[in-house]
Amino acid sequence: MFFSLLLNIGLLVLIATLLTKIPVVRNMLLDDRHSLWNTILLALIFGMVSIISTYTGVRAKGAIVNTRVIGVLAAGLLGGPYVGMGAAVIGGAHRYLFDIGGFTAISCAISTFMEGMVGAAFSRHFKSGKMSKMGIFILTALVEAGQMAIILFISKPFFDALNLVEIIAFPMIVMNALGMIVFLSTFDMVFIEEDSKFAEKMR
Repeated sequence: MFFSLLLNIGLLVLIATLLTKIPVVRNMLLDDRHSLWNTILLALIFGMVSIISTYTGVRAKGAIVNTRVIGVLAAGLLGGPYVGMGAAVIGGAHRYLFDIGGFTAISCAISTFMEGMVGAAFSRHFKSGKMSKMGIFILTALVEAGQMAIILFISKPFFDALNLVEIIAFPMIVMNALGMIVFLSTFDMVFIEEDSKFAEKMR
């Protein structure tokens, strides 16, 4: 399970690296105004990242062990509230449709939406540079713990849900929290490079 999550994180980092090399995406990330068109495109991009995480996850006890939180939480942190909400709707809707009637379909869809909302709520704090890597780790760990709580509250029968959470909670919380740091660090290079260009112009 740990190895599978590690591979998934590696794939997301590769995707993030490729995205930062695309001028249009770079410009959208750097544009704080976020026009309607930019917002829609960013929501679609991060929503697709979430969907990819669902497909590359591994099944365990009727659930899918995945890195979906990274896409939707990062959408809110990097893109702002509307991007986070858009990506959350896309990722959550796909998760439900991916396994309609499944043991955790509804609970995981709801938790995906919740994760996007949390990212949206912390967007301004993140963009102001007030969130350290430890803060990112803790925030991701907390929203993943929230997902486990939602599974316990919604998925039935309860003892099957409890058995599932006992198996997947630790690897998903730890690996996704670490993965989020690496994923966001990839996008940080965009802002660092832009700051360097601005500093050179000011000389």
